Amino acid sequence: MSISEKSIVSRSEDLLEASMEDSLALMSIEKGSYYGLNPVGKEIWENIDKPISVINLIDLLLTKFNIDKETCQKETIAFLGKLEIREIISISKP
Repeated sequence: MSISEKSIVSRSEDLLEASMEDSLALMSIEKGSYYGLNPVGKEIWENIDKPISVINLIDLLLTKFNIDKETCQKETIAFLGKLEIREIISISKP
């Protein structure tokens, strides 16, 4: 599914997670996969614990990180696309 600012994202509940200072480790026992998230990825993960629109997520990230909106939008949508491919988030249309 194509991700846009209007898309609604939420994380999968079947992952184990462990916080490591400013990063986060995720593990899917079902898939036998491990994912490491940097501080920005961790922030995104923490903010998609409940369904949220991509535009609202971007707005939250803009308040936490020193980045311009265009770059934030581009990189957030690309990151969410990678999570979707790994089937650890769900995307829906509003």
